Amino acid sequence: MRSTGKIVGIVVVNSLLLVLTGLAQADLVGWWKLDETAGTVAKDSSGYGNDGTCQGTIGWTVGKVGGAWQGDGTSSYIRIPHSESLNLSNAVTIAMWVYSTGAPTRQLICKGTGGTAWWSSYSLRMGNTVPATGTRRLNFRGNNTGSHPNLLWSNTDIPTNEWLHIAVTFDIAAPGNNQKIYFNGLLDAENSSSTPLSTNTADLLIGADAYGTTRWWWAGMIDDVRIYNEALPAGLIPVIMAGGSLTPGIAVNPQPADKATDVRRDVILSWQPGAYPCTHDVYLGTSLAEVEAATRDKPGAVLLGKDHTSTSIEPGLLQFGQTYYWRVDEVNTSPDRTIYKGSIWSFTVEPYAYSISPIAATASSSLNQDSGPTKTI
Repeated sequence: MRSTGKIVGIVVVNSLLLVLTGLAQADLVGWWKLDETAGTVAKDSSGYGNDGTCQGTIGWTVGKVGGAWQGDGTSSYIRIPHSESLNLSNAVTIAMWVYSTGAPTRQLICKGTGGTAWWSSYSLRMGNTVPATGTRRLNFRGNNTGSHPNLLWSNTDIPTNEWLHIAVTFDIAAPGNNQKIYFNGLLDAENSSSTPLSTNTADLLIGADAYGTTRWWWAGMIDDVRIYNEALPAGLIPVIMAGGSLTPGIAVNPQPADKATDVRRDVILSWQPGAYPCTHDVYLGTSLAEVEAATRDKPGAVLLGKDHTSTSIEPGLLQFGQTYYWRVDEVNTSPDRTIYKGSIWSFTVEPYAYSISPIAATASSSLNQDSGPTKTI
């Protein structure tokens, strides 16, 4: 049963119910969390099976949300085979975290054909093309027929050596400015286009351009890449920016908060359940890879609670100073018992001791057998 990424009307975020108006249904057709720590497969978590394969130098590292893919700027990229689910013409949202270490021109994502007759369905890149050739500005384009009817430039540069969240939306049916670029959850640029995105049978590339063979390889990191088949409203951009899921079946709002530090070693873990939970499978461990890979059938040593009935659990006393990773899978009611795999969260336990600055003290009193406890520390 494929239901990951479906928006059905209500999203639960930080104990608030956000009623979505004007957005009846949107599919997350590609979600590359890029949390892998080894191997060549970049797994798609959308439910559509759009897994990618790393090309060139393989680079996995710590990212903004869990792990991240790292491009070397000379040969590495991720190739996702063509799928009709990625052929989008009337509406799209493309979002990702990026960390740039190289100069323009660099490609973030592209679904385009190779060869001299190069056309893209949709593309995000830094630099290239007038009026901002050689700059660090982002450009979005679709229906790349030479006149660039869907071209939109950011007003702000992509910084170097700094994480930036990028989201681009397009909706041909929306009135007014229907193409928008968001940087770190805030609207940066917008314009209007009445031209649908073109479609093709080309592969989708992350971190490279498809002209000829490949070019414009991304130098730096890319994390949490998402493609929706609808233009998400502005209010939901911060949700996906925070690594949240728009899937009603997924557990959200972890306590302690994701990436929290100085957490008590006797902490009680809790979360807000998805829309249709019956029970919860809770995984906890010190290895990100083990917690990510664990399942009911192959739990390893990280399954803390299976078919847990409450939305909190006590893991017992944890190790001082240790970073833990955890995940809550929501288990649907009968008869289907669908399991909604949760996001990976982390926290670090308080240290065993805190360093204290030394205190210098000078005594001015004399000491003899009749002295009392004066001027002491």
